[in-house]
Amino acid sequence: WPLRASALAVRSVLDLERRAYAAADDDEAQTLFRDLLAEDAVLVNPWTVERSRRDRLRGFAAFRASYSDVAVRSRDVIVDPTQPGLFAARRSFACTNRDTGRRGLDEDLLFGEVLRREDLSPRLL
Repeated sequence: WPLRASALAVRSVLDLERRAYAAADDDEAQTLFRDLLAEDAVLVNPWTVERSRRDRLRGFAAFRASYSDVAVRSRDVIVDPTQPGLFAARRSFACTNRDTGRRGLDEDLLFGEVLRREDLSPRLL
């Protein structure tokens, strides 16, 4: 069973996610995003449920096709010292709609888990 990651690893994974969304090059963005996801990564939000790395990568590609100039900022990251790897954070998510040219800002609450795999690299579950 994978080990829970440290608070530093949680912040590192959130930063890698930020870099993936901000990447100008689609191939670089996909590589960064793929590298941070566990095989069984799950995303649940009001408009979609993605239940695997493959689903998450498809959703990420669809997002990048619709939005540009993405800026993600995670703050107030909370990691329980008794259960490292489980986290909550506030996140600002700004992007421009490619069709309308309108820029929007979304404030999210993010709950997640970061695990260490056999190679000891952290992955977002």
